[in-house]
Amino acid sequence: MAARKLRSGNSTFRDRFAAEYAGIDGTSVYYPKSIEDLRGPQLRHALKGMVVAWNIAQSSKGFIPTDTVSVAHQNSEFFEFLLYFWLLKFNRTIAAHLLPIFKERHDREMFLKGKVDFCLFEIEDEADFRGFLCSYSDLSLDFPFFRVIKDGYREVVARLADGQEAFPEVSALAGQGLSLLKRVPPSPSPLENAFRQLNLIDAFGRVTNLPQKVAPLSEPVTFFANLIANRYSGASSNASYLPGFLVNLNYLLEFVLRRALRSTYRDLTAQKSAFEDGKINDISVLKGDGSLSNKYMNPDCVGIFSGMVESLDERLKAFFEDKIYIFDAKHKIFSAEDEIESIGRNDFFQIVSYSTTHFNRENRKGVYGLVGLELQEVVIEDREFAGRRYIASGVDSKCSLIRIETERASVDVVQIPMRFGQFLYDLGVARDSDYEAIYSNLGRNILESIFQTLGPQPTK
Repeated sequence: MAARKLRSGNSTFRDRFAAEYAGIDGTSVYYPKSIEDLRGPQLRHALKGMVVAWNIAQSSKGFIPTDTVSVAHQNSEFFEFLLYFWLLKFNRTIAAHLLPIFKERHDREMFLKGKVDFCLFEIEDEADFRGFLCSYSDLSLDFPFFRVIKDGYREVVARLADGQEAFPEVSALAGQGLSLLKRVPPSPSPLENAFRQLNLIDAFGRVTNLPQKVAPLSEPVTFFANLIANRYSGASSNASYLPGFLVNLNYLLEFVLRRALRSTYRDLTAQKSAFEDGKINDISVLKGDGSLSNKYMNPDCVGIFSGMVESLDERLKAFFEDKIYIFDAKHKIFSAEDEIESIGRNDFFQIVSYSTTHFNRENRKGVYGLVGLELQEVVIEDREFAGRRYIASGVDSKCSLIRIETERASVDVVQIPMRFGQFLYDLGVARDSDYEAIYSNLGRNILESIFQTLGPQPTK
């Protein structure tokens, strides 16, 4: 499967937003723009980092499911990317919703249980007594829809062991899933059971025979039934058929930026008072019919630095304390030379509009930034996250200062190229306990880059 960028597809939508997406659509894979030349383990971990960042954001905004895609095994990074995402999601769903259901049984018991067929007991030979024939309901996990999920996990484990090069996290997730399903028996015929479940899926993709309390398991039932059916129905052994998806990395960059900035201060009281749901500049539109429509501006990141964290340098605390910040995120490559044209006039005028028209009710000083991407050909593979530079500083700084002159005052906007690929890679290799430190480090890097650009300049 040849890798190509989103802009080469047939869809006008994809052509227009080519720069913002990563993932799989149809038979094509789309690489994160800032690290589009990475392959092998580095790409694997960066793709995993995308999933980690998305889960931390806890938002579905910008996530676009696609139809089932054919993922050739030579594109093992994206094969594992899909598996990692779906297994991570399904493990959480199974842990919450794999609940035993009452199942009617007809067994011989030595003690009375449920309803008993005494007529049969009377005519049976006493010497050949094998227990009372009892009919009763008992909680059980032995149902075809549970079995197909377990069959699917066993299928994934078999594929990973069948010459597949997988990073350990995928195998670990498959093992965790099987552990959650340990009380579910496997199917005598996985293929027959898979087709039976597929025949029970309605036009909305829901499994019709699922009891309400386990209805959220409809998605993994459908996923694994299709996986097994495609595997055994003559599909190429060199390809896997999995549901694909695209991730809008512009939204993801917004989420990352927002969390990183919030990690630099603790007091949200002033912020909640000044900005309702991140809104600025109430706008009233008077329509031709006399009706009034109320709108507002909603920057990607807006807040007030208040109660700066103790770990920050004293100079940063003093400079940023009580300042308003408004930032816009653009998943586009910023070059050191092109301060405006490289990001496009619409992008530029957007942050200009935010910064120059914002009505500062509390008369605070403001910090305005435009955060984009620094192109990376390689990533640093060590795990020294605390000292990582996600934004170049000092003589290597690629930040630019954009000054807007207005009749009232001049406004400075700092253009900041971020090593987003390195950030995603670090999330991909880090342990859960390291995530907060990585976000905090990025937040500190942003403040340092702004301070270097706007703060007091050293005397010669």
